[in-house]
Amino acid sequence: MTWTSIQIKSKMCKVLQWNTQSLMANKPDLSHFLSKQQHLSNLICVQETYLKNNHSFQLAGYNVEHADHHQSQGGGVATLIKQGLQYTRMAKPTSMESVIIKLKMELSDIIIINVYDSPDNQVDETSYRQLFFRAFIVMPSY
Repeated sequence: MTWTSIQIKSKMCKVLQWNTQSLMANKPDLSHFLSKQQHLSNLICVQETYLKNNHSFQLAGYNVEHADHHQSQGGGVATLIKQGLQYTRMAKPTSMESVIIKLKMELSDIIIINVYDSPDNQVDETSYRQLFFRAFIVMPSY
């Protein structure tokens, strides 16, 4: 399991990014980490969830939106949105493993794109341009 120390804090939004390498197996670690935080993240962007269509993932205090990897083992992304926040899941313009969330905030909406691109995958530049066609915050998976 690898935690990437990317946290974006503002008056409006706190985002945590985590490449989990199996969200179900590492759920206790996530719960423990969150229990130690003074303020919960508004969003948690997770890559390599390893979730499949038959898996249901829930975490107290969060709504979960996920996109699963269908070709083989691994992959997948999930965006956990703190309950009480208004958001819309937006349609993906490409087949890339991604979840796009439009988060309603006080001053303006924020679009968050959570994407995982396997090192074995060859995605062309056009797919990235289609995905990132407007203002966004990138949550990279290292």
